[in-house]
Amino acid sequence: MSERVQDALLIEQRRERLSLRHAWTVDLIEGNGVTISALQETGDRLRGLAPVAAQRNDIRLSQRADDGGLI
Repeated sequence: MSERVQDALLIEQRRERLSLRHAWTVDLIEGNGVTISALQETGDRLRGLAPVAAQRNDIRLSQRADDGGLI
């Protein structure tokens, strides 16, 4: 299957899952496969970083509590 067909199928699948408000945003960018790929890659990176960032924030909060004599 060609890359453009795969991109079109992926867009359609995502559009089905999104609310109408979000689907409008997809319509704005669907003509540019490079933009879509970049957005997907960025989203994947953010999803991967979110648990790490949350864990680091928890560590910082517990260190502050230790420093303040709260724990």
